[in-house]
Amino acid sequence: MDILKVSCLYIYALVLFAVKNLNIYQTHTSIHGRNARLQNELHIPSVKLPSIQTGVSYSSITIFDQLP
Repeated sequence: MDILKVSCLYIYALVLFAVKNLNIYQTHTSIHGRNARLQNELHIPSVKLPSIQTGVSYSSITIFDQLP
């Protein structure tokens, strides 16, 4: 049947959002300005509001950075 579970569909949608909107995110190099081991990974903004932490743009960064 090849049908994904709902949790897998959510992760897939987050990754697609991150890939299609890479221009709205910042990398570690653009923030810190120096070469580092994680220079090409997306910068996760520090926020305290749970509504922002569970939002699409914030969640897509955390999922996208965990991909190999």
